[in-house]
Amino acid sequence: MRRIARGATLVAAVSVAAQEYLAARYYARTPGPSRFVEDDAQTAWTAPWHEMLAPAELAWFGASLLARADGVPRGAGQPVVLVPGLLLRGSYLQPLRAALARAGYRAEVAAIGRNADCIDVMTGRLRGVVATAGAAEGGPV
Repeated sequence: MRRIARGATLVAAVSVAAQEYLAARYYARTPGPSRFVEDDAQTAWTAPWHEMLAPAELAWFGASLLARADGVPRGAGQPVVLVPGLLLRGSYLQPLRAALARAGYRAEVAAIGRNADCIDVMTGRLRGVVATAGAAEGGPV
């Protein structure tokens, strides 16, 4: 079993190293975004091939101490809102939500539907989820 875990860790480490190398090359040649959603929020952008590494990242997370909430600061029920990626729903965030719950946080996946609408609509939905979570707790999210 340890041999499998070491192999999975090695594969994850190699994939992360490859991802970082390719990202450095990609971002060195690609201009950054010039459009802003708000004055204080720059639009997110990433290379499409980053999404192909999601299974390797999930395997790494499952084998890591973070999945068992070891070494994570303990929470006292503070709310945490997890936001799904572009074109996705939040079901893939359940392992992270469970790890945060084990660490003592009140984590929830933002119920904003498929993250594929225009930026203003999605921002409005997300602000509503965060406001609801903050009102339920009576503090910051």
